[in-house]
Amino acid sequence: AAARERGLCLHLQTNGTRLAGLADDLVRLGLEQVTVSLDGPEEVNDQIRGIKGSFEKTVEGVRALAEARRKLSRPGPLIAVNAVISKASLPFIHQMPAIAASLGADIIQLQHTIFNSLDNLRRHNRMLSPEFAAQAGLGLIAPSIPEGEYYESEIAAENLPLLRRNIEAARTEAPGRIQLIFLPNLSGDKLDPY
Repeated sequence: AAARERGLCLHLQTNGTRLAGLADDLVRLGLEQVTVSLDGPEEVNDQIRGIKGSFEKTVEGVRALAEARRKLSRPGPLIAVNAVISKASLPFIHQMPAIAASLGADIIQLQHTIFNSLDNLRRHNRMLSPEFAAQAGLGLIAPSIPEGEYYESEIAAENLPLLRRNIEAARTEAPGRIQLIFLPNLSGDKLDPY
């Protein structure tokens, strides 16, 4: 309540593996949004995450959160599924709107890699350092991203036709089922250079 009085938006970003046990409490707390990472269908997600069974735990958590909203008659939090587009997930990104919708999510975010190199990660950490935050009046909880937590972008020029086809297929799949967001939202002429 104090955060809302100060005009703050409460948003949880998580891998979702512990959501099932916390779903009712998160709905009661009044979070505005919960974003859950899910990088593809079961085998793909588990391979990318390096943990067998992580897909099933995440799916269970998202479904529990959607059920808690229904059971407690609350409109929120919005549930977003975030899928990072990597070389491993590229052949499956067009399936993500249907997967997210089947779980009761409101939004599917298909995210191009941002921290795609150690240099970019270090640049981010310098730009959002505690010193910068203090000067800018920002209250950052965890401004630094650990150096092992980024995707090397392995998408090469020869992968671009598949990327374009699957982005278009995701756009075709989403309407009427779920809101589709691309992060960043690149126009056609910006996709290849990115």
